[in-house]
Amino acid sequence: AIIQAETLDENFTLGLAALLAGDFAMLPPDTKLNKVAPPGWLNTAKNKGHLGLPSSFMLYLRFRFYLPSLRGI
Repeated sequence: AIIQAETLDENFTLGLAALLAGDFAMLPPDTKLNKVAPPGWLNTAKNKGHLGLPSSFMLYLRFRFYLPSLRGI
């Protein structure tokens, strides 16, 4: 049902996700890391984060699998 409603070509999705307000949000495939990274992430040697520590961020590799419709079983 989800595959048909969202017009997905495949029944699975593999991609990077960010944890936002307790939920995983899949990032669009063409998103560049510097768009979701905190300021100064790329130049950690020059810019230190809070308390003088290098700034970092975490992304997750997520795999979603959609089952076919179970109607008629």
